[in-house]
Amino acid sequence: MPISHTGIKTTPQQVKALTSWYESALEPLGYKKIRDFLDGMVNGFGDESGHADWWVSATQEGGTPLPSHHAFVAKGQFSPLLVCEIRL
Repeated sequence: MPISHTGIKTTPQQVKALTSWYESALEPLGYKKIRDFLDGMVNGFGDESGHADWWVSATQEGGTPLPSHHAFVAKGQFSPLLVCEIRL
């Protein structure tokens, strides 16, 4: 079962600094920021395939922080593609 995407969440105050850190850290691996939503509060990273599979995003102001997000792709009996999410 392949991983569709995964990521981490941080506070709105830290998301830009953390995104910048990942831009530098992932660049040698061929990853770059390829998606950006909500004025930089949600950022997707990927390789030349164009699929963002690593995400850095901000929690809602005052919301409960969720340290990570993981989504798996599985072929289901009733659907050719079933996306399941596990939040820790």
